[in-house]
Amino acid sequence: RRVHGQDIAELKKYDFIFDKSSDLTMLFSAKRHDISDQVIRAITRAERREQLSKKELKEQEKKEYQEDVEDENPALAARKKALEEKKAARDKMMEDRKLAAEAKKKEADDKRKAAAEAREAKKNGTVPANDKTTDKPAGET
Repeated sequence: RRVHGQDIAELKKYDFIFDKSSDLTMLFSAKRHDISDQVIRAITRAERREQLSKKELKEQEKKEYQEDVEDENPALAARKKALEEKKAARDKMMEDRKLAAEAKKKEADDKRKAAAEAREAKKNGTVPANDKTTDKPAGET
């Protein structure tokens, strides 16, 4: 049976084994010292952050932080959901008020326009069709 460097390192509890014949060749490294996953994750984050502006970066960090906090505290998530529902209801009510005000304004504009047309017709001597005051001929009284 052949003994490998990894077997010796595990048996003697070594963290690293280097090859002495070359400048810096590592033959073995204990798994707990392997940070390649962390390095890859950091590089990936850095690449994503380079694509974001400073404002977007701050927003992303804030969003990640909020997600972490909500995962840790479900009561906070429920409270946030209730607040969002109240805000949606308030926004809907404000939109309804705005639409009602616009309708009322349009109605007032229409009345103003009709009154202006009636004044103009009186001024010109023409009587609009919806005017209730009609002149009766002299022989009909």
